[in-house]
Amino acid sequence: MELTGHAKEIFGLDWSPNCHQIATGSADNTVKVFDLRKLCSIYQIPAHTSMVTDLRYFHANSSCISGEKDKATVDGSEDLLMDVSADNDDGNESGGMGRLRNDGQYLATASNDGTVNIWTAGDWKLQKSLAGHVGKVLSVDVSSDGSYIVSSGYDRTFKLWGPGDF
Repeated sequence: MELTGHAKEIFGLDWSPNCHQIATGSADNTVKVFDLRKLCSIYQIPAHTSMVTDLRYFHANSSCISGEKDKATVDGSEDLLMDVSADNDDGNESGGMGRLRNDGQYLATASNDGTVNIWTAGDWKLQKSLAGHVGKVLSVDVSSDGSYIVSSGYDRTFKLWGPGDF
């Protein structure tokens, strides 16, 4: 089976939680959602202003979203207080994940435009754009409980985005 639809190379892909759709991110700046039952693209998101480098579906567990600063364990100690929200305030009024709407399913996309975007899965509306890298964002991943997003960049850093950031 081969599915096509992007105008340029595909750099990232992920299975949806429903197990019959795959989202793909491309150098054409879009994300396409393919339905494996219909064997075609069913949605295209004009996701970024530059190539989409990576993407991840996730479920936001509202019990893990507190909007507070959280302690992160580093080398067995809990001395590091994670708070990157001051560096990443883009004025978006969507607030914390606990206030986002839908059934809790989201898609995080990374791009060479320097942002990580968070979309509601299903209606594909942009909920939040996270900026903080200097230049390209190369990859994105989400914690198993959906409360943290991590991104890596061409700037040789990785950003840990917590509940206060999205």
